[in-house]
Amino acid sequence: MSTQIRCPQCNTSLKIPDSKLGVAFQCPKCQKTLRLKAPMPKPVAPSQPVSPLLDPLAAEPTSGGFLNEPAPIYHPPNRSNMRTPTATGKGALQPFLSRWCIGLGTCVALLLVLAIAGLFSQGVAFGFIIICFIITLGCLIVGQIWMAVELGKTNVALGIAALFVSIVGLVFAIKGRGNGQRAAVIYVSSLLPIILGAIFAPIYQSKFTSEGRNRARTAKLSNDLPKLTEMISNTEREIDDSAPLATATFKYTLIGGKQITAAQCDAILSPFKHYVKGSFQIDSENRTASFEYRGTERLASQYKLLLYNRTQVGFH
Repeated sequence: MSTQIRCPQCNTSLKIPDSKLGVAFQCPKCQKTLRLKAPMPKPVAPSQPVSPLLDPLAAEPTSGGFLNEPAPIYHPPNRSNMRTPTATGKGALQPFLSRWCIGLGTCVALLLVLAIAGLFSQGVAFGFIIICFIITLGCLIVGQIWMAVELGKTNVALGIAALFVSIVGLVFAIKGRGNGQRAAVIYVSSLLPIILGAIFAPIYQSKFTSEGRNRARTAKLSNDLPKLTEMISNTEREIDDSAPLATATFKYTLIGGKQITAAQCDAILSPFKHYVKGSFQIDSENRTASFEYRGTERLASQYKLLLYNRTQVGFH
């Protein structure tokens, strides 16, 4: 018996006896070293017979004439008996973390947009605070219940404790694996809306509530007081001490329920030399006030600015 093959180097047709199977030989035309594999045992499936394979050598024979052994034939495993591996340990958390971070990052980005828009609209600011509250509450509830359920599967008492004591669920969920760790991640994520709300809530309070606006206005007026006092002093230095007396009469408007008295206003203006001490009068029925001073109307206007700065009552 013989086997008909073609040389892979020069394409010459060769007829190789079966006795040469598994033995190295040279092509008579191109001198390429070749070797035919010995016949393999019949495979499990008889419908697919094994034919001899040509195996060109990766390297030329050494001086001793020894050749490389043929590589073993790969047989694919029978997948019908294989089970799909389940994710456990640290690797089980990675796909969930990737998805959760994308979703949470998107929510935080939207919250930031609402927070910035809320600086210009009271309604948007209120909506931002409500959404932060809903997200925080949702993460806390879902995380707490999920941790309790996962711990309850192994220990009912521990699951009940985790349901009512958050730190118990967090400690055991972080130490555990799988769904317990996922629940802990969701629970801890509730901190992000809280942090955003804590940053922007004071800003909204100072912009959109009367109490906050009053505090902001008081702080601004306190910063302006030294400059205003210096301005009045400079104006008085320009006025002669013998300037004729003048009377300033004006209306006032109470802001935020604040009240003023003549004694209070007199004490504010008394340090200035061109103000006539004890001359301040208030007509509470008509909401008018008056005082005497020496100088021009510009000085009277500066006195009124000082009164507003110290009392936060509008004088016009």
